[in-house]
Amino acid sequence: RFDAAIRCVQYGPVLGDVIAAGASDGRIHFICAQTGEKILCPLRGHSASGNCVDFSPAGLTIASGSGSVLENDNSVRVWDVKTGKQLWQLNVDSSVYSVAFSPDGNTLAAGCYKKIYFLDPTAGEIKSSLSCDSPVYSIDWHDNRIVAGCNDGTIQVFDAQSGDRLSTVKVGSCVYSVHFNKSGD
Repeated sequence: RFDAAIRCVQYGPVLGDVIAAGASDGRIHFICAQTGEKILCPLRGHSASGNCVDFSPAGLTIASGSGSVLENDNSVRVWDVKTGKQLWQLNVDSSVYSVAFSPDGNTLAAGCYKKIYFLDPTAGEIKSSLSCDSPVYSIDWHDNRIVAGCNDGTIQVFDAQSGDRLSTVKVGSCVYSVHFNKSGD
């Protein structure tokens, strides 16, 4: 049981069967996938809802994003999974709805209000950004492509290096979750 609503979950198989869960009170919980028991102490730092989490490909760090119209915590944070220590925090100009590490772990994407930021996951610095037509609620990587699920009911695919939009598909209302299949189709 949690005393705050769970906003997002991410499975982290590298450290065992662990699930990270971002809560509406800003905490990031770790749960054993086998038993459902809470493990470790929750990560504390966000003052607004923990909207998104993503384990790095090596599973040694986890990124989280926060933001709310009512709170002033529009941040991306990266944490050491073993110690729970916050490694860095980067404040951006709007709520962070989604985070995703690149497959090689060298870049962290953060989906925000009409923008995707590309961050250095070690230093917490912005490498580049690209504009979207509406808030980006979900992002995923495959090779050099990034897919964004957006508030305006579109799924947008970009070349992650050039920022070129490769395609846009209108699917209806808000797209809260996107994911490439293993082959990247």
